[in-house]
Amino acid sequence: MSDILITQEMIDIISNINNDIRSTRNKVLVSANQELIYLYFRIGKTISENSKYGSNFINTLSSSLKTEFPGSTCFSPRNLARMRKFYEVYGDLSNLPPAAAKRFCFISC
Repeated sequence: MSDILITQEMIDIISNINNDIRSTRNKVLVSANQELIYLYFRIGKTISENSKYGSNFINTLSSSLKTEFPGSTCFSPRNLARMRKFYEVYGDLSNLPPAAAKRFCFISC
């Protein structure tokens, strides 16, 4: 085998690929975070709209979701109550300021 001479051009190509990977990973994380915010908002809306079932509804929903998604920790009664509050405070995601989106990334799944 012959030794490969690494040129500045090769270093630049590798650097560009590294930057592209980092950029794409960041875009994926932002997109995933945005989708989670929308999911939490929809769950909060459903909980709020079904308040007629009382406070036990959140506990029942939490138990059901934990059974369906056993590895997830984001469906505790406390987090579900936060999702409801998120919906009730904003009511419409078009009103959500960008800084608030970061504030509501409190639920880890």
